[in-house]
Amino acid sequence: MNDILKIKSEKLLDFLKEQGIHATFFLVGERVPNYPETVRREAAEGHTIANHTYTHAFNSGLYSSVDSFMDSVNKQDQLIYEVTGIHTDIVRFPAGSYYCRYRTASIEALAEQGYYIRIDATYDVYYEKDFDSPFDIGYLGAPD
Repeated sequence: MNDILKIKSEKLLDFLKEQGIHATFFLVGERVPNYPETVRREAAEGHTIANHTYTHAFNSGLYSSVDSFMDSVNKQDQLIYEVTGIHTDIVRFPAGSYYCRYRTASIEALAEQGYYIRIDATYDVYYEKDFDSPFDIGYLGAPD
């Protein structure tokens, strides 16, 4: 689930709890400070908290360098940690890594920092790119 909006997230969390379902929430850092109680609830109820970078602005600087991308990932990780006490090891590229100018080096940097799952939304239906599947999950190594 992408981002967090207070009302919809609370209703969704109620439903998931009623049904005994756990979900993964991909959090954009710019929104986490606005809804810390919701983020804490997601973690407390056993949902997976994942990193969707601090900024979602993939077309204005996020993918301009490996450092720029990793700065956004690290800033988001720190924000998640401050709110939940959790360091996540799952990251999703905003709009897919196809737009990341330094895709391979960014994936390598994620692995070096301990991220072991990378989720990549590469919707060939919408973007008409040549991918094997519309959704790519890359395992970067075993978790510690």
